[in-house]
Amino acid sequence: MHARDTVRGRLANISTGGMRLQLSDGEPPCVCGEAVEIELHLDRAGATWLRFQGQVQRCDDREVAIGFTAVPLEFAIVVEDALLSVREGAAMSHVLLVDANADRRVPFAALLRKTGCRVAEAATPLEAISHLGGSAIHSWVVAITDSTPASIADELRRFLTDTDAPPVDVVALGRDSPSSSLTWFTATERAQR
Repeated sequence: MHARDTVRGRLANISTGGMRLQLSDGEPPCVCGEAVEIELHLDRAGATWLRFQGQVQRCDDREVAIGFTAVPLEFAIVVEDALLSVREGAAMSHVLLVDANADRRVPFAALLRKTGCRVAEAATPLEAISHLGGSAIHSWVVAITDSTPASIADELRRFLTDTDAPPVDVVALGRDSPSSSLTWFTATERAQR
């Protein structure tokens, strides 16, 4: 909010000192030096609205850069969680196992856990995309089991490899025997360490 106007936009980047916002079409422009109040919702698990105060540092019709003058305590927790996730992500392999068949997915996930991987499970492409979008970790290996019809798994693989989101490694698992992929996967993981 600024000068009694409410401006909506999408967060481009954020740090402990400020943020850059891409304005939605048709939003009223801000003025450099103007004091603003910010309500920000970060897309992550358990996210809530955070309220900041700041000052416009740079602006044009499409973008606004804001320096924070007051930061909520909850933001420090968000930053700490993000740093912890980065350290944790570097320390172990993270696998998102996507398979609609729970009788096959659950034991395969257990096998991956025994190899030292941190494993998340998804039954549908929508669950997988939601999980990745809410995760602070960007080093996921997404293991997608073949589906019936095949287009479901193929479309998810294509989406994950073509999207502008943080890069993930996509592995195709056979529908009949995904556990045979465990040998390949664990050998690959050991070779990378």
